[in-house]
Amino acid sequence: MRQQINHLPIFICTVLLSAVAWLPTQAQSMGFIYHEPTPVPHTLWFDEAGEVKSLQDYRGQVVLLNVWGTWCTPCLVEMPTLDKLQRKYGKHGLKVLPLAMDNDGLGKIRAFYRRAGIRHLDIHVDPDRMAVRLFEVRKMPTTYLINRNGEMIAELSGAADWFSPEAQQVIQQELQKSFTPEATNQTSPATPPVPPQPAIHY
Repeated sequence: MRQQINHLPIFICTVLLSAVAWLPTQAQSMGFIYHEPTPVPHTLWFDEAGEVKSLQDYRGQVVLLNVWGTWCTPCLVEMPTLDKLQRKYGKHGLKVLPLAMDNDGLGKIRAFYRRAGIRHLDIHVDPDRMAVRLFEVRKMPTTYLINRNGEMIAELSGAADWFSPEAQQVIQQELQKSFTPEATNQTSPATPPVPPQPAIHY
């Protein structure tokens, strides 16, 4: 008589492995691309008062760096959700940093903020588009998630609803992590050579 093989344990293992492979993280469901913590490029820009700023100024905070422009329709659509995100989580250590690539002054940016009711986001502008080159931005908007130690840990290309439950869970998880002072020396020691500006798709 041929011995009957019990396939139940094999079936259960197969189902469990399939479930693990299928279940996306909240970040993946948003389109986030996660990678090993990486020192951020040493890019510079101006705030609304004309002061030179860099990501070093926000060490200790979780930063959501959003590269955008007033001519980019998807950028304008998602900005109110970034404003809501800053309003809710700013007191908990989140800094939403919208970095405009406009090179014709602050007028259009201010006008858009007024029109869209943006009240919780500061104005930052990179008229030389240094961030586009150093971060190799290929599409606007592109958003980078930077941990409290100043390391880039994820990026998302394209517009998103930043006040969605998925987005809020990603932010909440990162805000719960501690600042590690010894990691502050891991940022790029100097600005690397600037490559030719890539084509940007809007």
